[in-house]
Amino acid sequence: MSNINYKNALQEYAQKINSELPTYKQIRIPVSNLWYSTVTYNNISITGNQCTRKIAADLSAAEMALKSIDPSDDIENIILNKYEPFDLFTHALNMPQTDKISVLIDYENINKLEHLHNLWSHSGKILPILKFVAHDNPHAEKYTSTHIIPCSGKDAVDHFISTFIGFHLSVAHMKTVIILTRDGFGEHHSLFYRDVHNGIKPKVHYCTSERVCVKLLKHLGCKKENIIPHYKFDSNLPVSWEYLKIYNNSYNINYSFNRTNEIKAKYHMALSDGTANMKISNIIETLKKQDYYFIRNDFPYHIKDNILHYLFWHKDKYTIGEAKKNILSNHANIENLIIFTNSRIVQSVLELSHYHVFIKEKI
Repeated sequence: MSNINYKNALQEYAQKINSELPTYKQIRIPVSNLWYSTVTYNNISITGNQCTRKIAADLSAAEMALKSIDPSDDIENIILNKYEPFDLFTHALNMPQTDKISVLIDYENINKLEHLHNLWSHSGKILPILKFVAHDNPHAEKYTSTHIIPCSGKDAVDHFISTFIGFHLSVAHMKTVIILTRDGFGEHHSLFYRDVHNGIKPKVHYCTSERVCVKLLKHLGCKKENIIPHYKFDSNLPVSWEYLKIYNNSYNINYSFNRTNEIKAKYHMALSDGTANMKISNIIETLKKQDYYFIRNDFPYHIKDNILHYLFWHKDKYTIGEAKKNILSNHANIENLIIFTNSRIVQSVLELSHYHVFIKEKI
């Protein structure tokens, strides 16, 4: 987690531009007991994500406000935490990634990369390419489109990478590990795991340059994709089909997708006037008569115009694969789709199981 207090940072920015200090309005959502907050400063109002506590809702709104600041503004003294810290210790790593190959980069001493900012895949699945830096390293701010891992302190990258490898080996996640570093710990890891005889025998490769790493990836059958991942998407930009594909078939995504300000306002109005509760009640009644309910999302994510956002409501009995099969077999006009489910941390409706489904319109 970042040590940045977004409310303080936004207040500093407001003072810097001689604006009135930010004010916050919190609203509790009755159904879920979650909170959202709207911050107003410099004649701008911005609403943050839903949170379990009021203070967290304020911080989310302040964070959104900071990220909406035009980069050309004079904010050199305001530290903006623009990266999304990667959730290291989860079972699915939050993406439909392959468990066969992982690339762990010591970004403290190898930070001039050309090819490893792109997505790489193996057998159609995305490789985890993780860049470890000290928490106060400027590289943690520089690259917002790739997985930057802020460590707990200075000179802690080697320990953090070791901990990461140990954890994921313990749950049998990784079979081939590539460590990209000029530090001696990389070689020590490769020698240690070469001699392991306890049944867990991963292949640990040690590379001292991107060129060697790329050559090894190609030798292992990996493919460089022509897109750079945007795991932390600019809230002002609509999400693309290519970006959504990263999350296809994933369970328990912790990333909170954004909505346009217009959709946010519409959603908050529906919460306030009871319309949202009525919709949920109608879905509950429908599911008493049938196993699932497939409908357009009234409050879609901020996605490109040629992508349609649906919801697959069900009685907690459909896997993603089963849901996808039902949709494709019962809707002849749909040829391809992207489907995933959010974790309970970011779900807006907790009482009903549902998948998010995206369909690309034919042009």
